Amino acid sequence: MSLYRLPPGQRRPGGGLGPRPDGPLFYTSEAVFPGMTDVQSATLDDPDALPLQVQIQTAERIGWMETAHRLPAFERYPGAPGD
Repeated sequence: MSLYRLPPGQRRPGGGLGPRPDGPLFYTSEAVFPGMTDVQSATLDDPDALPLQVQIQTAERIGWMETAHRLPAFERYPGAPGD
């Protein structure tokens, strides 16, 4: 894992293989949210091991995301084998 520099007070580790980082694993910014770390939870080997604590950037959230949990849910495409 490598760190590369962003504006002062911010850092992101590279998540990809090779010399060029191509996917952030986490983000820190003392200017934006001091003392906190934004972990890209989907990048973890076991995302369920670290329950989410907050949602961020909700100002730009698509309106229907607020009620998406009320919609029918399918583990696979509806009607596919195993659903």
